[in-house]
Amino acid sequence: MGTIYQLLDVRLRAKNRPRPQRHQENNTGRLPLVRNRAAATEPVPAGPVLREEVRAAMLAAGLNLARLLRSVGRSRDALPVLRLALQEGAPGTGANNFAVQLELAELLADTGRSREAVEVLEQAFMETHKSFGPEAVQVCRRLADLLQESGNHIQACEVLKHALDLTELGPGERGR
Repeated sequence: MGTIYQLLDVRLRAKNRPRPQRHQENNTGRLPLVRNRAAATEPVPAGPVLREEVRAAMLAAGLNLARLLRSVGRSRDALPVLRLALQEGAPGTGANNFAVQLELAELLADTGRSREAVEVLEQAFMETHKSFGPEAVQVCRRLADLLQESGNHIQACEVLKHALDLTELGPGERGR
């Protein structure tokens, strides 16, 4: 049970979702879950681990490690971790990629590398045309902030308009 909780916690945090709740008494978190061999008519092999799941886990682990490094004042060490996580992440993983890109852009902006931060968010912005959700809107808002800070007010307005479009249209209406 504890393993399931930890996996769920990592996946939800990677998507910037609320953390799961757990309630355990008398070490029920250590309760093992196993297959009932008596109920199985013939052995079913475990399926192969999907490449996308491994990449999503790498993104989540990289993001969590980078956040931990930043929290203890080691931002310089967090930068290559985020770059590697982004490089190894699967294209089109949506929210996971956005979370890493947002964290990387934040770190770059905090260290005075605003142009690089804008480049990272511009790549993420291109993905918002294929994605939907609060993470896509967050990418647009942060990119607009950085563009405005650098004096690109017209581009910032265009990005904010796209963010508004994302909030007004549902996932089924996108692409019309």
